[in-house]
This record gives sequence, C-alpha cells and structure tokens, in this order.
Amino acid sequence: MRITFYKSKSVYQLQTETKIVAFVYGEMGYWPVPIVGRDITVSSLNYADMTDEILESAEVGSMFGWDLPLAQLAKDYAERRLAESQNKESENEKNRIS
Repeated sequence: MRITFYKSKSVYQLQTETKIVAFVYGEMGYWPVPIVGRDITVSSLNYADMTDEILESAEVGSMFGWDLPLAQLAKDYAERRLAESQNKESENEKNRIS
C-alpha cells in the first residue's frame, strides 16, 4: 500500500492546467493529478484526518527528503496509516481462515 498526499498548487507553479498534485510517501518529487470531473477536490482525495500541516510536511519530504525533521509529521502519519492497513489485512486473513 502507498500513502499518497494530495495538495492544490497554483497553475503558475506547475505551468500546466493541473491544479492538484500528489506526493507519495517515501518517493521524491510530485506528480500532476489529471482532473476528470469538476467534483474532485483535494479534500475528497485525502484521508479525512489529514491536516494542512501534514500536507506541508509531505511536500517538504517529497522535495528535500523524508528523513528531514520538517518531514517527520508526514512520515509519522504515513507510517501509522501503513500499520493500520497491515493490521486490517491480518485481521481479514484471520477471518478467512476461521
């Protein structure tokens, strides 16, 4: 599972029509997100508990390295989400076996 953070960017910063970019935990850089419908917003793509501070931290991590102290908030968030996902998968596997 990959943890992805979505954030709005101005058209001028990207020099494209895309207004949403994605940062993937553990990977460098960001990727434009093609917007198919007008109903798609950053808040609809992100987890409900993702704050602006976490998004800023993810941006720092993706641009300058996930080991920086400024990226720690996003790193902690992503690792918690990954652990929760692994716990759910283990639980589902136990239920299938029984």
